[in-house]
Amino acid sequence: MVGESDALSHGKHSDQQAIFRANVTLSIPNIVMVPALEEVQQALNRASQILFYQDLELKINSEPEYITIGAIALFTAETKNWMVDYGLYCNRKYRSDMEQIFAFVFEAGKKLNRQIKDLDDIRIAMAALKEIREHQINIDFQVGPIENELVALQPHFRGELVSNVETFQEDCQHFYQEYEKDGPMVEGLAPQDASDRLIMFQNRFDNLYRKYITYTGGEELFGLPVTQHPQLLEIRKQLVLLQKLYGLYNNVIETVNGYYNVLWADINIEKINNELLDFQTRYNTPFKAQIQKWVQNLSNTTDIIEHWMTVQNLWIYLEAVFVGGDIAKQLPKIYDRILAVSSREGETVELERPVTAEGNVEVWLNALLKESQWSLHLVIRQAVLAIQDSGFQLIDFLNSFPAQVGLLGIQMIWTRDSEEALTSARFDRRIMSKTNQLFLDLLNTLIDMTTRDLEAVERTKYETLITIHVHQRDIFDDLVSND
Repeated sequence: MVGESDALSHGKHSDQQAIFRANVTLSIPNIVMVPALEEVQQALNRASQILFYQDLELKINSEPEYITIGAIALFTAETKNWMVDYGLYCNRKYRSDMEQIFAFVFEAGKKLNRQIKDLDDIRIAMAALKEIREHQINIDFQVGPIENELVALQPHFRGELVSNVETFQEDCQHFYQEYEKDGPMVEGLAPQDASDRLIMFQNRFDNLYRKYITYTGGEELFGLPVTQHPQLLEIRKQLVLLQKLYGLYNNVIETVNGYYNVLWADINIEKINNELLDFQTRYNTPFKAQIQKWVQNLSNTTDIIEHWMTVQNLWIYLEAVFVGGDIAKQLPKIYDRILAVSSREGETVELERPVTAEGNVEVWLNALLKESQWSLHLVIRQAVLAIQDSGFQLIDFLNSFPAQVGLLGIQMIWTRDSEEALTSARFDRRIMSKTNQLFLDLLNTLIDMTTRDLEAVERTKYETLITIHVHQRDIFDDLVSND
């Protein structure tokens, strides 16, 4: 048997809107009422208490704000505080009840979502369904008054939210205009002034952002289209970065200014260096590799531009000599053709094809660079063939080629002989020792040259060759020892 009361009042009939709804279930032969009469009575008492305060507020609002009785002023607005306190109590109470309902729904959901594999799983699911049926009426009784109250309050709060959003948009527009005009990112602003403005605009932004969170949440709650504020979110990103920037700036200024107050006897140079180094590396860790790459690129670019400017300046002075009418006629045409390139040490590499120095300087200089590289490659090929000759003589080879090619030659000799020895070691146990002796003989030959009367450039060349070959011979000597 199910009974439902649609309205409660002090008399038989009332025009007041229903404030409480209860579902009553009678189970025969045992009569059980869910919710219990005590719970219904408690709900009625709470509702009647709120109505009592509402009626009392209407009566007090019709009275003056305060009544003077001798030296005492009796304020009549205290009833609002009573209602607020009681409302907060109800809020905490029903919030706790709702959290218990959510916890029950979550646990029941886990049991029902459990995969059915055997009879035990079926038993758990059936027990969960039974538990849900047992709690259904009690949950409806707890949630019903809250739903009714929210439905009654929704039109008022919905209209208030729409009005507040419109006002909020106007406030945002004013803030955007002032931020662009007088914000911390105004061009030409001194760092300290920008830092001060950042503090002021950050406070204003925080107030707006709190309202933004509240209003967007309200729009989602009432199913309204969420108003977008892209400019507000962009300013938020800017302020976060500015806080880091000027936070670091203020920290540096404060730290450096503090050094002026330190006595010379108390100065700790290592501590100061560590503090300054920390300022330099605090925010660059995620981009350190990229920063180093760009520093290297910019450094190389600067060097190239400086060299290019030097060449251009030299050409400005020399162009008049080579292009001028009378002087140009007196110069033999042979000087217009470049046949070889020479180093500052006096070593020369003849070009395979001469380069004519005519037209734009950057054009024929680039042609000269490419021809020099090609000609040097040919010299290296000749060196490779020379070291393969059965009548190869090391000193003759080094005297016939530029120093850099000679250095490359002894490295090719060491690589060739080492590979051959390692390949043959499985068949010839003495090959490693014989090759090691050959490398020692080559080293002694180079050392013997330093005992002769050599020019400075030649002596530097042989000393460099010795240094490189000592490392090569040590590597192979370790291979022989491990063998």
